[in-house]
Amino acid sequence: MNKICFILVAFALFFCSSCEDDDTGFVAPGQLMSRVTAKVQDNNALRVDITVDFKEDVVYQVEYWKENEPESVCMTREREGGLGGMTTLVLLRPETVYHFRVHARSGNRYTESDVYSFTTCALPSGVPTYTLHQDELDEEIPGYIMLTRGDMQPGYITLLDTKGNVVWYENTRLGVKVATFDTVTNTIYSIIGTDPDRDYNGKEILIMDLFGNVVFHKDYEQLGKRYFHHDIRRLPDGNVVFVNYVPKEFDLTAQGGEKNETVFGDGLTIMDREGNFKWEWDCFSEINPQDDPDIMGEIFGIQLRGDWIHANCVNYDKEGYFYMSFNWLNEVWKIDPKSGKVIYRLGGKGGNISIPDEGYTHGLHSLKLLDNNKILLFENGIYTHVSRALIFTVDEVNKTATLDLNVALPYDYSSPYMSSVEWVQGDKLMFGSTFGKAVVFTDMQGNILRVIQMSHQSFRADYIPVIHY
Repeated sequence: MNKICFILVAFALFFCSSCEDDDTGFVAPGQLMSRVTAKVQDNNALRVDITVDFKEDVVYQVEYWKENEPESVCMTREREGGLGGMTTLVLLRPETVYHFRVHARSGNRYTESDVYSFTTCALPSGVPTYTLHQDELDEEIPGYIMLTRGDMQPGYITLLDTKGNVVWYENTRLGVKVATFDTVTNTIYSIIGTDPDRDYNGKEILIMDLFGNVVFHKDYEQLGKRYFHHDIRRLPDGNVVFVNYVPKEFDLTAQGGEKNETVFGDGLTIMDREGNFKWEWDCFSEINPQDDPDIMGEIFGIQLRGDWIHANCVNYDKEGYFYMSFNWLNEVWKIDPKSGKVIYRLGGKGGNISIPDEGYTHGLHSLKLLDNNKILLFENGIYTHVSRALIFTVDEVNKTATLDLNVALPYDYSSPYMSSVEWVQGDKLMFGSTFGKAVVFTDMQGNILRVIQMSHQSFRADYIPVIHY
């Protein structure tokens, strides 16, 4: 049975009658505040509500830090407070004592409260925890790592510091297929649940903020039976893009099939935050199953016509072009969002970009844009059993690409499916090894610097350099 953690600390601000009535500069805290309360939320051990009773309209912030670690100080963004204001602190360590104070200003007057304390609770049972398995780093790596758990119900999304300590979690009820973090809005975009009729397809799209507030939640039926899977993210204009299967009928009698065979290809859908569809695209404008002699066959025990090219990631560059990776094709496509035209295909048998021999891949995941046409990829190494981080720079005009980075993971952390890689701090790589159940930091030559071990698989590991809230 879980222990219930309930901590409520109230602080009254008493001040003597000799306090000045100055209208400018620093004033006693009692002139603007009367009481400060700190309470750990009932349903989340790592969210603490700081409530302040103000005497007039103010703008205020909360400053907080771990006990005996003044260098860990954080400051929330400014908020407006009337006679009462509440700020929820997040990104906290479990079972940890924190100190805090409130800064407030009204007109030309400003003040700060005394220093108070609260203690966070232990993580509830079921929340994934992680182990710092190896550490060769002397310096700290700032930022956070987002991991997901999809092999159980309830599923979880967790944020860790870069040493593997959980600082945020959310129970998502259903297992998590994939999640991405948007630093502009501090929201998490996720696909949760599994369609019982399709292994890779999700059941629901869930968007939430850091405070656990649900800002969008619709299921497969509510979204017009779109078969969303494998990736979802916020676009700069506030719309949402996700990868989805697109079923279409073809006459495959020449390939040994039926006259009306359904082929599940892949596409992209853009919708607004109300669930209205703004743009849709699919792969059938570029390739035709009738040209594939193997369409009635299987790959890794999966019927090809039921999962023809297996898209797994979508991203975009500064000009708004989409880039999409396909695992079975071993290709990355650049797509024009206005015309839907495929501008180029990098890699694979159908690629139209010339690449070095060592750049040919066996399974692709985790497409990151470092610049326009500069692409960081995780190669699974399905057949070689060696996973790699690769960076390609594509010359669109001359239809060539250079391989600017080629870093292999050791066999123990290679992953034949799923997984990810990110470029961190300009001189490190962070791998999310799904089958290795680990987050692995290396230098740019592949030497291991830090390993965080998981007890479960995560579709990928996302690095978040900074979060301001």
